[in-house]
Amino acid sequence: MNNKGWSLNELLAGLGVLTFCLVFSVILFQSKFNHKKKNMNETLMMYTYESIEASMVSSTQSYIEKKYSNNFPDEEMKITIDVLRKKEHFSKYKDPKDGAIICDGYVIVEKENWAVTYHPYVKCGDNYETTGYKAK
Repeated sequence: MNNKGWSLNELLAGLGVLTFCLVFSVILFQSKFNHKKKNMNETLMMYTYESIEASMVSSTQSYIEKKYSNNFPDEEMKITIDVLRKKEHFSKYKDPKDGAIICDGYVIVEKENWAVTYHPYVKCGDNYETTGYKAK
């Protein structure tokens, strides 16, 4: 630096360093934001799969109440989504990750003494499968 101020080379070098720092900070900020957004989307999708399972259980309960009234059979039953759809208790659910895929599944209904338990199993393509799901 001379007594008259900054030279053109010094100004351009300083401007280059400042630009590099600005670009680097923007890239870091975007990567942090995208990472948080990705985690949020995964959480929403997990909730959506769980809501499909919950909907299957409530549809099965409605179907069983109408079909059996108070004469609920003692043996284990497997109610498929196809049965629920035919009886208009359940609509088609699409895979949240790929809307072209229709989810499939079934609900195992068990009665022990007076307690009835419902175990939903869902498969949405290769994207999601409830633990314990067995193909038809």
